[in-house]
Amino acid sequence: MSEQNRDQWENEKSSEPFKQPEEEYTFMQEVIKDEAGSKKKNRKDVIRMIWLGVLFGAVAAFVFCIVKYGYESFFKTGTKVEVAIEDDAAEDSTEDDQGKDEVSGQEDEELVLSKLTAAANRAQAGLVTVTCKMEATADTKAESENFSGAIIADNGKQLLVLATQTELKTLDKVQIKVHSGHTYDGERVMSYKELGISVYAIEKMDLTQNDLGELRALQFGNSNNLEETYVAACGKPFGSDEAVSYGRVEAVTAYNMFADGIYNIVRTDISSETIGSGVLLNDSGKIVGLIVKKAEQTEGEGNVSAFSISDMTDVIENLSNANAIPYMGMVCADVTDEMENSGVPKGVYVKKVAADSPAMLAGIQVGDVLTRFGTIGIYSEEEYHTLLMQADIGAVVHMKVKRLGTKAAYVDMECDVEVGRN
Repeated sequence: MSEQNRDQWENEKSSEPFKQPEEEYTFMQEVIKDEAGSKKKNRKDVIRMIWLGVLFGAVAAFVFCIVKYGYESFFKTGTKVEVAIEDDAAEDSTEDDQGKDEVSGQEDEELVLSKLTAAANRAQAGLVTVTCKMEATADTKAESENFSGAIIADNGKQLLVLATQTELKTLDKVQIKVHSGHTYDGERVMSYKELGISVYAIEKMDLTQNDLGELRALQFGNSNNLEETYVAACGKPFGSDEAVSYGRVEAVTAYNMFADGIYNIVRTDISSETIGSGVLLNDSGKIVGLIVKKAEQTEGEGNVSAFSISDMTDVIENLSNANAIPYMGMVCADVTDEMENSGVPKGVYVKKVAADSPAMLAGIQVGDVLTRFGTIGIYSEEEYHTLLMQADIGAVVHMKVKRLGTKAAYVDMECDVEVGRN
């Protein structure tokens, strides 16, 4: 390019207006924001966050409840417990008859006692001491009581213990001492105040490996034919000290002072000046009697007495499965032939009605004769007790009753009784 042309090109270029590229200084462009719209958006965000927090909290609480329920159901409840009497009546009867003949001749009494001693020694792995505690408050002082009990079942998660019901006003803590000497925290599963008994529990996961392997549940034996047989009283039959004592059964007496059931009392010739706790064992090491305060009180002080275990299986099974005992509150008896001959109709005779009980509230009175429980006719106290134990708490049972009228004749009556709990 010639010098003249270059000068001309430079002049033309310098004469063009200056243009700043659009990309440059864009950071200096001002954006005007809508402050009212921004505040509204922030408010919506806050409200949304609050609702999300509430929703999250509700979901977390729901999940916690499900997990807690699942934990308690799986780790605490265990499998259903079924209580049964070992079918050794025939064997025991034969051995008892032989034992009576032998002992009466004073020939083999040592052999019988030796067998009982061995059975009692084996049973020690199933005997425990239950301690119940009430903590001190501003108005009351701390209290505790202890009694002997027996391991009666393993539901897979817990070892269940049958023992005396505590009389403490408040039960704040339960501790259970096992045969090894170790003490574990326990809990009360369920109680039946009519008989003064409770089922307690130890969590198996709390046990040491040695205790887990050594502890065992004791079986129930037939207690229907115990007269004149030898038994071992184990636990604390004389009060506070652990002991084992041997003696004969003097009598088995039906005692119907209890509401909704007749329970036999096993009376031994084992002397005792205090009310104790524990169990009676037969020579197979099976429980045939439960030594508790209410059983001993029926016979008075002087000898060890116990509830016959064969009469209590349905009650014990309910308690072991954390079921309260159905209750109507009537002390009943069979109508005997003599009563029937004097004009009393066939059925279940009401001897006593507990104050404020479901039966009293339904209008049942002393002297009434129960003839029908729901749709089923009843003719013995045992039938009434069996049907009641199968009833659901809160259920309304239609009862048919006969009552002595003003003209010395029985009249038919009907009432509805709501099953309570004891």
